[in-house]
Amino acid sequence: MKPTPTNPKTMAEKKIYFNKPQRLTHLIGANTTVIVAGRRTGKTDSIAAPFVLRNMQRMPGSTGGIVVPTFKHGVTNTIPGLLAAWKRWGYIEGIHYVVGRKPPKSFRQPIIDPKDYEHVISLYNGSVAVIISQDRPGSSNSLTLSWLLVDEAKFIDYAKLKDETLPANGGIKSHFGKHSFNHSIMILSDMPQTQKGSWFLHYRDKMDPELIKTIEATVYEIWRTKERIRALNASGRPVPAYLKGYLRRLDRDLNKMRSVAVYYREYSSIENLQLLGENYIKQMTTK
Repeated sequence: MKPTPTNPKTMAEKKIYFNKPQRLTHLIGANTTVIVAGRRTGKTDSIAAPFVLRNMQRMPGSTGGIVVPTFKHGVTNTIPGLLAAWKRWGYIEGIHYVVGRKPPKSFRQPIIDPKDYEHVISLYNGSVAVIISQDRPGSSNSLTLSWLLVDEAKFIDYAKLKDETLPANGGIKSHFGKHSFNHSIMILSDMPQTQKGSWFLHYRDKMDPELIKTIEATVYEIWRTKERIRALNASGRPVPAYLKGYLRRLDRDLNKMRSVAVYYREYSSIENLQLLGENYIKQMTTK
């Protein structure tokens, strides 16, 4: 059946491969996520793309920002990488989203309608993502954002980000305040070589390792509890009320922890060995 914006459930299910760093990033779901990783580790494809899609889907009508150092970088690297991943997952341009133009009337209206759609990705449920380029002064002026993706962070001017863009990430609490990923920010980069480009490395000191371990344990306990409930349903046995209440409590606890969590990780390209292959790694390490 052909997928449509009004019935996205018609999209066929498919298995998607994520390497360990990517899976951990998604499962932990921290409000602030900083990933410093080497080339070809799938930062845009399998870390940024799910982050953007999750926020746009689960906060219908919201506005998010994709911060890039230059507009050229955004339209030649970041955005094509995001949309290529979406395409593989079954999202079709013109049906589920449009880029750089006013969306069709079949799409829901965003809560805050952009003044100009030239640098905007619009999803069928009314959510929009605005490309914020630092080589275009004022590109984040007057925006009310519910999330931020900062790509190629080592090339980002932190003073501009702090003064012009971070204050806009205030979101609309009346609509999305219950979500742990409201006001979330994801920062992606490979390792910086200059002091100016190292502005995001201090997040490693802000991460609470014990909180991250507790989130991991809670995610596992939720999975274990759901498996138990599925087994009971499959066998035709009733699901005890306490088990359902326990699951709701776990979900609430997880949401609270995620809403204050900072997750910082550094990875090398070797983490993506299964997709890149040994020959690529050997070529990159051969002097």
